[in-house]
Amino acid sequence: MLSKRLKEILNEKKISLEYYSQLSGVPMETLRNIYYGRTSNPNIKTVMAMAEALDMTINSLLGVENTSTNEERKLINYYRSCGTHGKNVILNIAKYEANMMNESQVGLRQNKIICLKAEHDVFVGKLYDPENPYEIYTNKKEAYMAFETMVNDAAPTYCKGDIILIENRFPRSGEHGVFIKDEKIMLKEFVEKKEGYCLNPIHRIGSEILFKKLDSIECLGTCCGLIRV
Repeated sequence: MLSKRLKEILNEKKISLEYYSQLSGVPMETLRNIYYGRTSNPNIKTVMAMAEALDMTINSLLGVENTSTNEERKLINYYRSCGTHGKNVILNIAKYEANMMNESQVGLRQNKIICLKAEHDVFVGKLYDPENPYEIYTNKKEAYMAFETMVNDAAPTYCKGDIILIENRFPRSGEHGVFIKDEKIMLKEFVEKKEGYCLNPIHRIGSEILFKKLDSIECLGTCCGLIRV
C-alpha cells in the first residue's frame, strides 16, 4: 500500500526520488526499496520523516482514512495557531478534563475545573504560571476555568485570594473578561466604541487598550462568578 501511495503522491507533486531523499533525509536506497515494494514495513522513524517532508500526516501518507471529527480537526488547527501561552492553556485544560472523565466518583461531585494562579498583577497584564494549576469545585456549570488573584489593587471588586470563574465566551460590552496580549494575561472590562473596541482597566489599574478588530485580541472567556473565602 505504501509503495502505491508514494508513487501517487510523488507523481502528483512532481517530486523525484532523489529530491525526496534530500527533503526527508531518508537514504536513497531505503526510498527505492519502499517505492518499488521491496520493503513493505519500514520503521516508524522512516515513515515519520517521509510524512514530514511532504507536510502530511502519517495516516495521509499511508492512505488510512481519517476518523477524526470536525471538532477535533478544528481543535488541532487552533492549537497550532496559538503561541506558547495559548498552547499551555489548551494542554492544561485537556489534561484536567480527561482526568475528570476518568474518575469513578461522579455522584455528588460539583463541576471541577482548573484554576491558574497569577504570578503577579493580572490587572496590569502579567504572565501566569501555566505549569502549576490546581483543581477547584464550583456549582457554576458554565465555568470552564478560573484564575486566583494575587493582589488587592482592584479591591473591592477583586481582592487578593479571590477566585474568578471564567465562562467560555467573548464578553459583551461592559462585562469583564480575561484577555491575552503579547503573551501576557490581563483582566479588563470590554467596551464597544464607535471607532472600535476598548479594554478598560478595572479601577484604573493598568492601561487602556484600543483595537479595531475583535480577532486582533485573544480572549480566554468572560467572568461569570467569584469565589471569595
